[in-house]
Amino acid sequence: MDKEWRRIGKYGKPVGVSTDFSSHDSNQHAEIIDGVDSALWRKLLPVIFPMLELPQRMFFMLLDSITGLNTKLLYKVSCFKKLRTYFSCLLFGTVTSGHPTRTTFGNTLRVIMYYSFIFDELGIIHYSFFVGGDDFYCILTEQDSYLL
Repeated sequence: MDKEWRRIGKYGKPVGVSTDFSSHDSNQHAEIIDGVDSALWRKLLPVIFPMLELPQRMFFMLLDSITGLNTKLLYKVSCFKKLRTYFSCLLFGTVTSGHPTRTTFGNTLRVIMYYSFIFDELGIIHYSFFVGGDDFYCILTEQDSYLL
């Protein structure tokens, strides 16, 4: 990271900016999930699927599961050593905590996309950012940081 501080320092005083979005998961919508997450999976899965050594018939099942915008949500409780469904619903176009592809991986993709768009719109060209899920850390010039 020191290397990035020095690189940004060539263009002005470097500063760090950090964000952690509140309620990030529940504020993701079908259009953005389909345009970012699903678009990537439609290109990536055909490349990595052969490495998974799964039967070919599972390809479309897996693709539909990863790219589908509906998420079945089940809350189960154990009562007298029996597991019973307490609540069941179908969610459309959002991210539920712990979703296998949309929380860390999907959120990371979308945050990269959000900030890349913002920086491009603001004309910020000298920056370096690090993203993990909805956590974002960026090094940019102090002058550019005032644009955010």
